Amino acid sequence: MFRRVTVITASAVLAASAAYGAPENTEPARRGPQPIYKVTVISRTTKAVNYGYRSVPTRIGFQGTALMPHAEGEAKVASKGGSTLIEARVNDMDQPGRFGPQYLSYVLWAISPDGRPQNLGELILKGGDDAHLTATTNLQTFAMIVTAEPHFSVTKPSGVVVMENVLRSDTIGKVETVNASYELLPVTEYTYTAGAQTSAPRPEVSESEYEAVVALYQAQNAVQIAESQGAQRHAPARIAQARKLYDQARAYPSSVSKDIVALARESTQLAEDARLVSVRRAQEERDAREAQETAAARLQAESAQRAMEEQARRAREQAERAAAEAARAAQAAAQVNARAEEQQRARQDAVETQRARIEDVEARAKQNRARLVTELSRSLHTIDSPRGVVVTIREPLPSGAVLRSILRPVAAAIRQYPGVHLEVEAHTDAAGNTAWRQTQVHAAAVRDALLDLGVPAGSLSTRGYGNTRPTSAAGAQNRRVEIALKGGPIGDTAAWEYGYSVSPR
Repeated sequence: MFRRVTVITASAVLAASAAYGAPENTEPARRGPQPIYKVTVISRTTKAVNYGYRSVPTRIGFQGTALMPHAEGEAKVASKGGSTLIEARVNDMDQPGRFGPQYLSYVLWAISPDGRPQNLGELILKGGDDAHLTATTNLQTFAMIVTAEPHFSVTKPSGVVVMENVLRSDTIGKVETVNASYELLPVTEYTYTAGAQTSAPRPEVSESEYEAVVALYQAQNAVQIAESQGAQRHAPARIAQARKLYDQARAYPSSVSKDIVALARESTQLAEDARLVSVRRAQEERDAREAQETAAARLQAESAQRAMEEQARRAREQAERAAAEAARAAQAAAQVNARAEEQQRARQDAVETQRARIEDVEARAKQNRARLVTELSRSLHTIDSPRGVVVTIREPLPSGAVLRSILRPVAAAIRQYPGVHLEVEAHTDAAGNTAWRQTQVHAAAVRDALLDLGVPAGSLSTRGYGNTRPTSAAGAQNRRVEIALKGGPIGDTAAWEYGYSVSPR
């Protein structure tokens, strides 16, 4: 299978940066050929479906919006314990570059009724105009839309909504329809000019080379979007690592397209993380500035108020006898002191209440953590550490039902303590890329087994470290998979750690 690859210029990539971070009311530039049609996207609602809890599988349709009216598709949705499985297929899709050279990917979204978006994954058009995707979500009631995006790892949908879900006549089961308002989407005007050339054609390349080129362009989009939003200032380490991975991927020969795709996608994810950190920290800076301005305005108002009160006091002193003024001043001072004492008592009560609440939460977390360590230690090698409650599985790593049987106590612990996050980390004592990839395979195998046991996908993360994190022991002791349970109802402090107050007694 071969695909024709196009050149995406630096200006096109920067256009993605501007589109992703521009205010909603930004007016599009009017230059070049006039469009043969123009669509203003104003609809922000679609139907959300309540798929129930562990209900029978059902099907729902997809139809194209005004931006891609000929597109269609369907999805099979099955509610499982703790998650909802989605198998989506779409047909008659145009290439995303139709909406601008900065758009390189289609992303399927789940939108909750209150407008919260969740990225379900990338719809990759391989060798044609159709695509399929299998994904899970922890939502039970949601709508689904498809948008064109500058890269696959975006965390909020763009305004280019090309498909949305519709109820089919054969949709079965208990269905509750509500309007899901995706208010996070900007109201944007999009144009399309027949015959407009936004990129230069190049010779056809193989499917694997095409995927590598698209992955590189998505990484380039993600890096430059993050940099345009201040990542070099607010998240320098993350964006530097993202650009390093991108440069490494570019330096690889085209014959290792899988490695190029892996590095480029990791670069894309790191760049999106850096962008999110930058957005959050920029907002924190704005909030701090606003707080300072508010405090300064309050001080100025208080100063003006004090000046007015002083003028009034002097006027009263001139008009009233000294004895009456002294009495009034004494009465005012008593009232101020009483209010100050009352406010001080209120603050002390609030501090004590908050301290008691925090101590109660920490005590429950320590009890839960100690209980969890005891329960897991009955069948697994378990330690309590600052990283969390760590379960270690030595190689050879079993598979299938044996691995699920070993991990069943961990899955039971997650059900008992909802909100706990699991970090699956695989290690080895061998060197080289093969060993590093093998640890990724081991980590993924443990993750899949935990998913089969009902652990929510949102509470899992995996990482293969190769031989970069050996233990104090040597050789085979380093071939292991560690599962770190942390956060939520078991807290982030080991049971043997103690905190000491430095306040005077």
